[in-house]
Amino acid sequence: MSAETTTGTLPRAADGDIVLDGVGKAFRRGSAQAIVLRDVSVTIAGGSLTTIVGRSGSGKSTLLRIIAGLTAPDAGRVVRDGADVDGPRQDVRYVFQDYGQSLFPWARVRANVRFGARHGGVPRAERAGVADEALALVGLTDAADKYPWELSGGMQQRVAIARALASRPRVLLMDEPFGAVDALSRATLQDELLDVWQRLGLTIVLVTHDIDEAVYLADRVLAVDPGGRGLCADIPVTLPRPRSQVTTRESPEFLAYRRELLTVVMGT
Repeated sequence: MSAETTTGTLPRAADGDIVLDGVGKAFRRGSAQAIVLRDVSVTIAGGSLTTIVGRSGSGKSTLLRIIAGLTAPDAGRVVRDGADVDGPRQDVRYVFQDYGQSLFPWARVRANVRFGARHGGVPRAERAGVADEALALVGLTDAADKYPWELSGGMQQRVAIARALASRPRVLLMDEPFGAVDALSRATLQDELLDVWQRLGLTIVLVTHDIDEAVYLADRVLAVDPGGRGLCADIPVTLPRPRSQVTTRESPEFLAYRRELLTVVMGT
């Protein structure tokens, strides 16, 4: 990945691999036990952008929550920076699909984002500058004094991302972050996410049902088996960057990745 170093108050993230070692998870359904994930072993490189795909109910979101430390695995472990992940970490932020529920409707956009800086331990004197820089990164400087309910769905999701960035994370975990917006807004948000990732050097792991989105964004795509058997594919994506919504998606290489992943996911 070729990335620029920012010179503002949002520092470039340090690298740190995320190692999943034999991770497994099961849930009780009545008197039965349903295995959701089994023996997931993979290393996610620090500074990379990884997408996770799979059918509904395959365990994608569960895997993301385990990486976040929000859900404990029943087997195996997650290691980052040489230490076991046994709970939420200060330098990890989780962006949900239901962004409308995560924003404070009574607070203006700048205040919503400033809350992220506060929650991330940013000193009080720096919070306003960090919030303004985060809003600039997602193209919302002009919306800083509006309320979330005055914004479109795509703009609300940008606020949620800006709030996460204002906490100065090293790792950004995203669960279907663009699933609730229209196609044109989704394409814009994808490109803005790539720009933020390249500028800040974040490690991003993103869950999506959209195979095209998974290929377009990622350095690597992980496919989760719906039968509780863990990963069924681990595909490096070597499409050149920067990527284009038109030329990248029309390229034979993109279509080949898309075909491979559809075959894997639909065939499982």
